[in-house]
Amino acid sequence: MKRYGKNQVLVLSAMSLALAACSSGSNNLSQPSAETTITSCTSSDCVPLEFTDDPVINLNYTCGTVQNVTSATGVANCPNNSTVTFFLRADGGTRKVILGSVLVQPVRSVTDEESVGGSSPLLRITPKDLVSSVDGITSLDETAATAAVNITRLLQALRSRNAAGAVEEPYIDSAPVNRIKITNNLKANIELLEEDVLATDFAKEDVFTTLKPWLDADKIVPVTADVAKARLTKTLQGLKAGLYYGSPALSVPQVDSNGNLVEGSVTGVDISGLALGVEGSQTGNANNRTTMAMYMLTDRTGASVGQGLKWTGNATNSTEAYKLYTQTTFRKMRMVNSGIGGSSIGGFDPFTNRVSQMTWTALQTASEGAQSIIFDQGLLIRDFVMAGNDPTYRRYTGISDSEATPSRALGTWRQPEVQSTPEFKGTATITKSTSLNTFFDRVVWSTRATVNTGESYVFPMHITLKFDYNQNQAGCGSAASTNCPDLPDLPVTFLENGDIITDFTDEAHTANCATVDAATLKDSAGSQEYRIGTVRAAYTGESSDDLFISPIIVLSGDQFGALDGIQVGTLALAPRVKINVSPLKSNGTPVVPVSDASTAASSAANSDVAKWVNVYNTYLQVKDEEKRSEEETAKSLQYQGTLKADVSSCWVRQIK
Repeated sequence: MKRYGKNQVLVLSAMSLALAACSSGSNNLSQPSAETTITSCTSSDCVPLEFTDDPVINLNYTCGTVQNVTSATGVANCPNNSTVTFFLRADGGTRKVILGSVLVQPVRSVTDEESVGGSSPLLRITPKDLVSSVDGITSLDETAATAAVNITRLLQALRSRNAAGAVEEPYIDSAPVNRIKITNNLKANIELLEEDVLATDFAKEDVFTTLKPWLDADKIVPVTADVAKARLTKTLQGLKAGLYYGSPALSVPQVDSNGNLVEGSVTGVDISGLALGVEGSQTGNANNRTTMAMYMLTDRTGASVGQGLKWTGNATNSTEAYKLYTQTTFRKMRMVNSGIGGSSIGGFDPFTNRVSQMTWTALQTASEGAQSIIFDQGLLIRDFVMAGNDPTYRRYTGISDSEATPSRALGTWRQPEVQSTPEFKGTATITKSTSLNTFFDRVVWSTRATVNTGESYVFPMHITLKFDYNQNQAGCGSAASTNCPDLPDLPVTFLENGDIITDFTDEAHTANCATVDAATLKDSAGSQEYRIGTVRAAYTGESSDDLFISPIIVLSGDQFGALDGIQVGTLALAPRVKINVSPLKSNGTPVVPVSDASTAASSAANSDVAKWVNVYNTYLQVKDEEKRSEEETAKSLQYQGTLKADVSSCWVRQIK
């Protein structure tokens, strides 16, 4: 039998095992103790969680025996399965303004093992999560969302002020640099309240009348409901941003010591009954199977771009289904461009977490037309994973067998009937490999709105990405070899809001650094730009001279030519990358150091080479060698390379 071990390791090593968590909201709160002694979560089962309506700093919370305030990044730490209650109270005071509580449930992997402590993903709690019947909210205009809106109205007004009464970090709508720092001085007059304000009070129209003694004493003016809705919506959308993937590699059967395929397991882990990929079959002909690999990047605006691969053929069991993508040719897939700039408006709804207008097209072949694939239901669990069947949902969420799976929570897709061809239907488990930080350090993410007059700033940033194949990669040979074709440069713009678009001006893809209309992505020179990615994080290195940003990029479309299929920093396939933007603020000759981001600290010397991966060429490596065409064999050797960047020729140092 054919040995599959090498190819299996290639794909599985590229796929990170995703984590998921689930929470529930409640307004039935126990009263926090008046004791103000700070206690921290120090046990091995501590889970980090961020309270974000923009991240809120110095917000009081209790969970189990823990009583503390959120950190400078809005992070709390609580034991697994504890109930965390968020509230406001003066230092040493007795009066409380209780916002709500939420259950900190265990984070689970597909092996059903709890993963906590340092390996846990950062759970994020918003005012919406503190509202009862949270799953029923489809819009912030609904009565059920009143409490979430009122909590936001209050918190957005509590930004720290200087001695003159001016807000120290004013809200900036154009950039993800916002956080809410609440000072002890601003909480002191909570003691003027006649009684505690309960979480249930925030659902009432007169809650701000109840809060009036405190608000008047500190001249706190809550933001309007419309402003609160806009800002909370932006927060909820930002939590959906990131890179999602669904892959048949997660359904690869185990390979035994002889290289033979073993039914019903993945690398020794029993997955009986679980749906761990995107797969299905034809109506009336269960043996006519389809399996897909999908990578969808959603940016901070809610727009998505996607790369996909689709295999179809006859398979009577899982071994033969696995062979579909080791022995047959895939079709490229793209998300339907119903949005602007080559993007889709589809993805996951920011309020319901359910699939929303997620439609893909499998490109036309020489003998067949294009095929439409519609994802018509599914629930994103805790912003991490959509489960494809009931056992998978229960494994990820940890709900008991007696609890019902929510209606239409399971991920499904269909390929509608075309002419005489019956419809295909299937299940989909889609996982997020990369989330975005809620806010960026203003020292790193400098825009015209964040700096003082006379100071330089970086964003919008215009640079040109340079892609090369690995010099010693098979099929390319030495640096002087011409075995691998040159890859085109890609001028790009890092927008103030953290998203990344192209900077095209003509077929040669030269940059012009022109301003771009947010509604159309047309630049002032009349060129159409395209969405390609977003920035995951902005942070300082060990040296104060190192100001890093970490991009994630997905290139999908014919407009990218030989770059079509490339991923940067996605973690699903491509390792993280960081760009040092400090040189762009200095007076010297600007350079753009790009390096691997496996660790936060790195020198500007660019010693750790940044890498990109081409998803289509990577999957050609999975295909059996004897089944590849000559062209496929050549491309299969060109699946990875190095990434560098230069300042675009049109760029000039930006000074306010």
